[in-house]
Amino acid sequence: MPKEITSPLHQTFVENVKARRKQLKLRQEDVASRLGMTTQAYGQIENGRFAPGIELIGRVADALEMPASELFAGMHVAGGV
Repeated sequence: MPKEITSPLHQTFVENVKARRKQLKLRQEDVASRLGMTTQAYGQIENGRFAPGIELIGRVADALEMPASELFAGMHVAGGV
């Protein structure tokens, strides 16, 4: 059974990755190819079943032609920071 997204940070990442891919009019297959991984593996990232490490986050950002920090845009940190 797939893991649920429980972290707001992970949820923001997943939403932004999916939105950017659609903005670029790319298919999951296209992004997976840019990353050198299977469509199934990329789909797990985009569907929140796999939380990538920092290196893969950077590669996803490159594949989506955006700074990695933008993958977390809209994330609000507790305490208003």
